[in-house]
Amino acid sequence: MFISYLSLLIVVGIAWRLWGLLVGDEHDASYLLFFLLAPLVALGVGQWVDLMLRRSPAPLQRVLRGRVAPGHVRSRIAAIGE
Repeated sequence: MFISYLSLLIVVGIAWRLWGLLVGDEHDASYLLFFLLAPLVALGVGQWVDLMLRRSPAPLQRVLRGRVAPGHVRSRIAAIGE
C-alpha cells in the first residue's frame, strides 16, 4: 500500500497525459470520469508494482525497498539455515 501512496502522483500524471491525448481535457464532461477513476487506477498500479517487487530477487528488493519481503523464498531459506 505504501508503494501505491508513493506512486500516486506519478501514475495520475501519466494517466492524465494519456487521457488528454486520447479523450479530452479538463473542460470536457469526461473529466469527472477521470477524476473518479484515476485514484483506483493508481492504487491498482501500485499494488501490481509491489507484487512485482516481492517476486524480484532479494538483492534488487534490498536496493529498491530497503529490505526483503517477509514471504520471499530466499528469506525463508535463510531463516531455516539460522
